Formats: sequence, C-alpha cells, structure tokens
Amino acid sequence: KDRAAAPDAEWSVRLEDLGDYRMHTTFVTPPIDRKGLYCVAASLCRDFRDMDSVLVLQFVVSDLVLMSRTVDGVAEVTASSGETGTRLAGASIEVYRHDWQKGHKKLQTETTDAEGRARISLVDGPRNSYFMFASFGDDEALDQHLMLPYHNSREPPEPTTALVYTDRTVYRPEQTVFYKVVAYKGSRANARFGTLPGTEIEVELRDGNYQVVAA
Repeated sequence: KDRAAAPDAEWSVRLEDLGDYRMHTTFVTPPIDRKGLYCVAASLCRDFRDMDSVLVLQFVVSDLVLMSRTVDGVAEVTASSGETGTRLAGASIEVYRHDWQKGHKKLQTETTDAEGRARISLVDGPRNSYFMFASFGDDEALDQHLMLPYHNSREPPEPTTALVYTDRTVYRPEQTVFYKVVAYKGSRANARFGTLPGTEIEVELRDGNYQVVAA
C-alpha cells in the first residue's frame, strides 16, 4: 500500500497575472535550512490531485560546488566551497554510467588533489551518458549530465560540414521547398572557417519518421 510521506517543507507563491501570455520568471527562496538532495513538486492545485498540472525538479542544498571541463581529452573536475570559493582538497568524486534497466554502474572514483581538482579519463563508448556524485564532509553534490570525452572518436582537426537554409519554416501540402546549402570546413579551436566552392554534395529530405521522401 502506498503511503504519502509528509513533505520536509511546504510553501505557496502568488504569481501576478500580467495578462500578456508571455513566459515570465519568478525567483523563490525555499524555506529549507538542512543540507541534502530535495525533490520539489509544484502544482496549481493545493491537494496535487491534478497530476497534469504538477511540475517536479531536483536540487541539492550544499556548500560543495562542482565545475567540469575537458582538457586534452580528459574531464577535469574542480570542487570548491560555494560560500568562500576555496578549492577543496580531498573531495570524493564518483562517476556513474546511466543504466535504467540494470541499474546505474559506478565506473570510477577519484579524490581531488591539493588544488581541488580530479581528472577523469574513461573509454566507455560514445553513446553512453553519465552522472557524477561528490562528497566532502557533510556536503554532497550531484551533476546529472557529466560530459566525458570519447577517446576513440576524435574530431578531425578541420571537420567538413554544412549549413542548410530553407525559404520558410512551415510548408503547406504540395508547396515547393527552396533551400540553400553552404558547405564549409574549419577548426573550432582556432575559430578559422572557410567555404568549399565546387564541392559535390548529396541532399535528402526526410519526414517526421526520418524516412527519405526526396533526394
């Protein structure tokens, strides 16, 4: 039998009706004074019975802040204090591969060095996704979308690609689609690009099911 647990915190926010039917942002500070991972549910109905109007998000209350970047094909993670900005040596960094069928798998555990950094180098496949869990004292942090480089699929120094333009975004049945293709190659790292005049290209038009309808 399902049992509804009492929430750790509960609050309401009055949203002003501006009458312009545009997206607006309202900032709210939740009445939470304990560290931890929280799941926040918001609804237009106080009793949350209309599940179609419920939005859910997760966030972590912690002083531990993680930043990651790719350096020379290796993911570099930096752990810092959110309050002081001090780099944290000795923080534990755990990397997991998402697997919703068999359970998430821990791939690597590292500890930040004296400069608060840890380096993560994995050869695990280009189509996998990862998340990172870190802890330092009673602080914890979660990065659900850690980007790891794939060492066996290096981008060419100057990859060749193309930009495709159409004369409109929406077409009626039997309307002609006019398009333009600009082929180019270049290096993102050096911000140097150039077009490829006289290059032969193949164009395919696919429908919503990714089936080729014209070529």
